Amino acid sequence: MTFTGTDEGGTKLGLSNIYMGRYIDTFVLSIIMSGVFLRGGSNLGVNDELRKELSGPFGIIMNTRQISKKIRKDETIYAIGDITVATLLELGYAPKVAIFDYKTERKTSNLPIIRKTYRNPICVRNPRGVLSAALMNTVGRVSMMKSPVGIRVYGEEDLASLACIHFAKRGDLVMYGMRNRGIIVIRVNQKMKRYVIKIFNIMAKTSK
Repeated sequence: MTFTGTDEGGTKLGLSNIYMGRYIDTFVLSIIMSGVFLRGGSNLGVNDELRKELSGPFGIIMNTRQISKKIRKDETIYAIGDITVATLLELGYAPKVAIFDYKTERKTSNLPIIRKTYRNPICVRNPRGVLSAALMNTVGRVSMMKSPVGIRVYGEEDLASLACIHFAKRGDLVMYGMRNRGIIVIRVNQKMKRYVIKIFNIMAKTSK
């Protein structure tokens, strides 16, 4: 399975003709290229080599003081992980998409600010070590909503950052925690989106 899609006239599109400029807006590109995956309902897994590559930070590591100083309150933010979501809420940010599982380091967490802010989160299942079609589809759906949305994951949300980068618009922020180091802040751009597409295709081959 490779990540391709079709245009409005039904013409099949691949990486080559999309990246040659037929579609310029990378948000539209994300929707087009996720079409096969969303309809197919497949889960994408990772092997040990890919897990190692994805374990490193892909953005800038910031502490709370740096976040408050450098990130505006009106930025569009996709936040992953209970500590990251709670920290941003406490700093006065309102993540457009907040993904959490009510756990911290595999243990049940009690962060009332998350429950208070996202009273009726969308619940999805995402087994450990995979990016499920359910989670991918949900992120894609809520990325087009105007109001902030919480997504509660039953399982593990570690790979959710890939879905967020995929569906976020250029200039949006994707933020997740790195243990004992701080919060990783990614400013989404076309290069990062292309990298995620590459990772998706590797995951698709791994999952066969």
